[in-house]
Order: sequence, then structure tokens, then C-alpha cells
Amino acid sequence: MKANIAACILAGLLTTTGASAAECSSAAAEYVYSGNPALHARIQPITKPGTGSALGVTLEDRSRGFKAWFIADKGSGSYSSLISVDDFTQPAWHQPDPDAPRAIRDMPIFGWDQSLHVEEDLRSLKSAPQFLFVPDLAEVVSHSIERPFLLAQGIFNRISCR
Repeated sequence: MKANIAACILAGLLTTTGASAAECSSAAAEYVYSGNPALHARIQPITKPGTGSALGVTLEDRSRGFKAWFIADKGSGSYSSLISVDDFTQPAWHQPDPDAPRAIRDMPIFGWDQSLHVEEDLRSLKSAPQFLFVPDLAEVVSHSIERPFLLAQGIFNRISCR
């Protein structure tokens, strides 16, 4: 069901935005949120001993002082999930205990490349998707964080590769 909703939203956005960005040859990229241009997402491989093939996702809205870190995880479904973690850019960061409480609940995340191919496992990316969609994001930041704020439904569009 969430995949169908995501596909409909993406199709609508593509017809209104005319996405035509070049392919990204890196798995690290920055995105801007269509529902609030102050909200950015960054994805980057996490390369620390003992992390395996983790992909880190940072969500940040500097105008509101909001910053959250996640790792992408792939369960048995047809999509990846964002798992809330402590700041993975810190030297002492390590993989979290899977049973430990989290600051923000897990959220599904979908990624599409320019040809609208769905990236089912974001952990194994060779290149950053053009679009990221987190269907539960607006609800989570509006109701489930320490300093909630209203956020319109939207999609992240890649603005740079690193």
C-alpha cells in the first residue's frame, strides 16, 4: 500500500517538476524537500570499523534547529527503513543495539533513480537515487519529536552529489 501511494506521489511530482538531473556516480548526495525547502537530507556510506555496509541518512532543518541521524535497513519488505541512531559522524559511534529505544520511530524510505526504477535496498547503492520519499515523515515531525513542527507531505529531490 505504501509503495502504491509513493508511486502516485512521485508520478505527480515528476509531471510538475520535470526532473532532469544527471546520474550521480556516488552513493553520497544531498537532497532538498519539496514540502519545505529548508529541510535537507544527506546520504552517505558509513565507513567505520564494525559497521558493515551501512548507509547513513541525516535530516536537517537549520531554521528549526532540527537534526536527526538514521541508518538505512532492509527488512523482508519491498522497501528500506530508516532506523534512528545517535550522530554517526562522531568518532565513537557504533551500530545501535537493535532492542534499544529510539529517539524517532522507524520509517519506511523509498528511493528512485531518474528512470523511476525503485531502489529496494538503499544500503547497497552504487549511486545516489534522484528522489527519496519518506511517507511517514510529515506525521513524525508534526507529532513524535521533541520539538514538533508542521510539515507538508513532499519528496526529497537530489541537488548535489559528493
